[in-house]
This record gives sequence, C-alpha cells and structure tokens, in this order.
Amino acid sequence: METVTCPYCENNTKINPIDREHYDGEEEYECEHCGKCFEVLAETYTRYSACDKADCLNGGNHKWKQVVGYPEIHFKGRYRCEDCSTEYCSTEYTLQEEVVTEDELSKN
Repeated sequence: METVTCPYCENNTKINPIDREHYDGEEEYECEHCGKCFEVLAETYTRYSACDKADCLNGGNHKWKQVVGYPEIHFKGRYRCEDCSTEYCSTEYTLQEEVVTEDELSKN
C-alpha cells in the first residue's frame, strides 16, 4: 500500500498499485475520505550505490572467471572479470561453426 495526499480534501488516501495493470504512468483513484476522483502519477527512480572495489580499473589485475551457458559454442573461451564485468574471448569462432550441416543432422 502507498499513501498519497488527495488534492481536494488534502487527507492521506491509501492506494494499492499492485491491483493496477500498469504501475508506471497515471492512474485514477477515488479518495476514501471525500469520494472525489483524482489521478496519481506513478514514477520509478534509480538509486546508485557503490558495489565493491574494482582494482582492475585502477591498474590492478582482472579476476577472470569463465562464463558458462548454453549453447556452449556461444560461451567457448569467454571470460568475465569478477570486479568490473569486462569480458574477453580467448578463442575466435565464426558463425559457420554454429550452423549444423545436413550430414550432422542425419547422424542424430
């Protein structure tokens, strides 16, 4: 539940944005005190906070960890730094490696 001030009677009115289909944007609500309808604008905001040190951004070494996923060909030789999320791929592959040939399909 959220609380907003009614623009007509200036009493605090409880609204439940979870019941609404769209949380962002304007929604119509009825004041529980005076019964008049008014619009409420739902806004989201972003909050930033420091996560952790990233020594690699300040001349230190990256802490590489192999990235895993499926299909494996997309993650072959791919590494991501645990501190700064920089990625690099130690192997080069082409799109052709991802394509299955008719011979390979018939074997399965």
